[in-house]
Amino acid sequence: ACQTAPKKSTDSIQKQGVWTAKILLKQKNKKSYTMNAHVRISEEDKSRIDLTLPSGLYLAGLVSETNKFEMVVPRDKKIYRGRDGRQALKENFGVSVSPRVLSHVFTNEPIRDKNWSCSENEEKKTFTCRNLRTRVAIQWLGRSGQTKKVNIRSRNVIAKLLIRSKN
Repeated sequence: ACQTAPKKSTDSIQKQGVWTAKILLKQKNKKSYTMNAHVRISEEDKSRIDLTLPSGLYLAGLVSETNKFEMVVPRDKKIYRGRDGRQALKENFGVSVSPRVLSHVFTNEPIRDKNWSCSENEEKKTFTCRNLRTRVAIQWLGRSGQTKKVNIRSRNVIAKLLIRSKN
């Protein structure tokens, strides 16, 4: 008899791994953008995110390590470097979120920071984290097998992510 391997669950926290995501970025009073992300998190606080258009055109590369951040945006011929990439992400994508917080989106880990408040709905296997200062909200929903849906909302942007684990 032929057996299929059990599906891996995305419910648990994964400190490291590889993910892909399809992102729909809707900006208030502006256009919507679709992009793809390839994410690699090798250690806690060490990540790389490469963003491309569906056509394959490279948009940006983000590298984050404990207190270092670097983002390259080839189309604008710009390189951002600093301790925190919040401002660079806001300028380019409209969302004021630190890259360290973005890694939590992929690892299923609630954000443990004094400016963030998280609540969990165990029944639906979802949780929501809100930044009380910047009014950014991240909501994890619809987990199934190796796929999950995440929404990131700020004052001017809604990002809808469909994330697939490659682990």
